[in-house]
Amino acid sequence: LPDEFDWTEGMSQENVDEFAHSIEGGKALDESLSVFREFILALHPDQVTSIKDVLGDLVSAADINATSAQTAAFLLDNFAHGVADGTDGWRDDDQSFVHPWGFDVGDIEVPVSVWFGDEDLMVPARHGEWLGSHVPGARVRRFPGDGHLSLMMNRSGELLDETLDLAGAKW
Repeated sequence: LPDEFDWTEGMSQENVDEFAHSIEGGKALDESLSVFREFILALHPDQVTSIKDVLGDLVSAADINATSAQTAAFLLDNFAHGVADGTDGWRDDDQSFVHPWGFDVGDIEVPVSVWFGDEDLMVPARHGEWLGSHVPGARVRRFPGDGHLSLMMNRSGELLDETLDLAGAKW
């Protein structure tokens, strides 16, 4: 983790706790992921009226407003499928957040676009600012009023256009 700022500032408490468990590793992380896995597997799509029912305090008002009950149920189904056989992949993701990646992002030479919203409670805007300032030539796009999910829900066309533009960029 970069030591230039508090990595968890602006995150929901659930994410702060998950990061703490990730840093600690071992049994604490496995137990916390297992609790959320059981919650996801027990929750039925008919019980979901909002993404908040699935992700609790991990989502901002922007995310809640950008997702319908159908979208929340769709995401729940995807999450349930993802953890059906366990939490090993999720654990690996969490560990990758708190350990070196094996390369310096300053060495990236391919076109990169960093998108982030100011209302993201999972990956706060400060993360996007940091990444955008450390990847040479990165296109940095900050969206006031968007959260983690609303960014994709509200701007998927723009995101795809930019991805296609980057794919055609000269390396």
